[in-house]
Amino acid sequence: MTRISRGYLIQAMAWVFILQAYLVVGAGVILAETTTTRTSVTIKSKERNTIITSDGKRFLITDSTKTFDVKGRQMVEANNVPVPCKAVIYYQPTMNGDPVALKIVVRRIIPVPSTSLPPTTPQ
Repeated sequence: MTRISRGYLIQAMAWVFILQAYLVVGAGVILAETTTTRTSVTIKSKERNTIITSDGKRFLITDSTKTFDVKGRQMVEANNVPVPCKAVIYYQPTMNGDPVALKIVVRRIIPVPSTSLPPTTPQ
C-alpha cells in the first residue's frame, strides 16, 4: 500500500478548492449574462439592426429578436417596428456594449404630424 504525503494531499485539496471557486464564479457570470430585463420606452429611430429610444439608449436587434404589433401579432422582421412608437423591450444586458433586444412589444404608434404643405389653389 502506498502512502500519500501530506504535502501532496494539501496541494490536491488546494487545486480542488481553486477549481470549485472558478466554477462558482463562472456560473455567476453565465447567470448574469442570461438575465432578462424589461423596460418601457419610446422608440424614436432605427438604424440597421439597432433601435434608438428617446433617451438615446440603443438596443441591438438580432435574428432571434421577436417583435409584436399593437394587436399582439408577431411581426415577420424585427426591423419593421414602426417609428416613433411606445413599446416594451425585453432585453439581455451585455458586459460591454448595447443590450440585445430579445422581444419588442409595440404598445402604441405615435402619429407623426405631416410636414408637407397643403396644395395651394389658384386664385
